[in-house]
Amino acid sequence: MILDYTYRSSISSKGSDTRFRRLFFAKLQRKLSDAYIFDIQSQESVVSFKGTVFRFAWNGWNLFNGISKGEIRITKYDDKRYLYYKINFLEVFVIASIFTIIPFTLYDFPDLMALAFVAVWIVYFINYVISSRRLKTMLFEIIKDIDSEIK
Repeated sequence: MILDYTYRSSISSKGSDTRFRRLFFAKLQRKLSDAYIFDIQSQESVVSFKGTVFRFAWNGWNLFNGISKGEIRITKYDDKRYLYYKINFLEVFVIASIFTIIPFTLYDFPDLMALAFVAVWIVYFINYVISSRRLKTMLFEIIKDIDSEIK
């Protein structure tokens, strides 16, 4: 829970399963490339990716800054399509853990130490929530775009 976020939902969309997957993964790869994600692995129904090195320094506020790696898949079961994704926040967790050590150097100022400790983890959890919500929104926007194309 603290390092990973997993989401699964049934989706309804027009068109054949093969055409939908092809369009979905083509659009997804384009969006990932636009967000400077270069390590994209694609198979028939799965796309996995990793965040780029130093993305925090040069990429500004980006959908994928907080995500270390992810996997997005479309499956079909009992004539229903399912969207599944799992994202990992290991790098941001490690950075938050390192910054957690810093407040302990302020042992002469216990109130400031507690405030700094809490602030670091609040930032981590805000990043966790925002990244997971923004990814979900992006994926459903892709599905909506596909529906408007297929009509």
